[in-house]
Amino acid sequence: MKKMQSFAIFLLFGILFIAILAPTLAYQDNDPFTTSRKEAAVSYLLARVHSGGGFSESSSTPTLATTYRGIKALSTLGVLGEFSKATTVTWIDSFRNSTNGAYVSSSVPNDFSMQATSYAISSLMLLGESGEIQGIVVDYIDSLQNSDGGFGNKEGNKSTISATYLAIQALSDYNSLNNLDNVTTWLWSRQNNDSLHTNYGGFATNLSQIQYTIVSCWEAVQALYYILQENMTVNNTNALINWVKDCQNLVFEDTNKGGFNNNPDEIGPQIIYGAAAAIIVKILNKQSEIDVSRLAMWILNCQNTDGGFGTTPSSTSSSLSSTFYAIVTLDAIGHIYLLNEIVYWQEYPQISIVFIIFIVILLGCI
Repeated sequence: MKKMQSFAIFLLFGILFIAILAPTLAYQDNDPFTTSRKEAAVSYLLARVHSGGGFSESSSTPTLATTYRGIKALSTLGVLGEFSKATTVTWIDSFRNSTNGAYVSSSVPNDFSMQATSYAISSLMLLGESGEIQGIVVDYIDSLQNSDGGFGNKEGNKSTISATYLAIQALSDYNSLNNLDNVTTWLWSRQNNDSLHTNYGGFATNLSQIQYTIVSCWEAVQALYYILQENMTVNNTNALINWVKDCQNLVFEDTNKGGFNNNPDEIGPQIIYGAAAAIIVKILNKQSEIDVSRLAMWILNCQNTDGGFGTTPSSTSSSLSSTFYAIVTLDAIGHIYLLNEIVYWQEYPQISIVFIIFIVILLGCI
């Protein structure tokens, strides 16, 4: 009887030892303790590449916009060679119209747009394509410029900062930024120069919908920089920077401290707003005007255990776009090196309730 009890106790401790050790060994096989934030982010991005070549958000259909963001993110991290470029190039070209060089954003025939065309061109440039259709693409982009100097997203659309920014980005890729003085004038006119206004210094999206957002400020400043380069200027830089500073959440000691709102009157930081602020202060050489350290920490807190980033630190759902914005933000504020940090990507395994019940039964039999 004593021998049976001794054997049962030995068996019990053996099972306990295996239960504790086996998960640990399994985790070592996956090597979660030697993976950096960068490596985890790269794995997440590469997992967003579909067999056809396009990149998608979490589980949706690939688009030209998300494909550009995926390529740009990988390029910024210096790992652009880790997926099949040729397949992606073929996928991008499937959206192009052979007649006018424009790209469609969906499967709808002739649904050409500035957005689709700009993202396609910028993607191809990052992938090292020569731009054989440069002439007709430039002609298409020029055809969407309105008499006020701005660009519309589609033929007949009114000018918006977003469409103008995308147009200038594509023209910059093709080194075709000539005779664009009327564009700079239109962009400058979008800035609020009323010192008594709550949005003094900010940029409005367009004339028909007066809404001041940090994303519009980013697009306007980026477009102006593409055109002016070393002669970059904003009518009232100090007012713009003060407006951007007022968008940063530095009041509350919570998970959102350090993040940016879309405008000073709106509470709800998101990762895209942080990217907008980071790029603005980088272009204007005003990084010292915002709390870049807190912004960097806020960005890192948005990373999930799958390696991707969510829109906020409380978001457990990652997306390709949020991951892209996180990477360009850290790069813009000079904190991209933080992604080299080694972190624990998986929670330590727990012993299941079934195993506990089994142990209780076994003890009762002794």
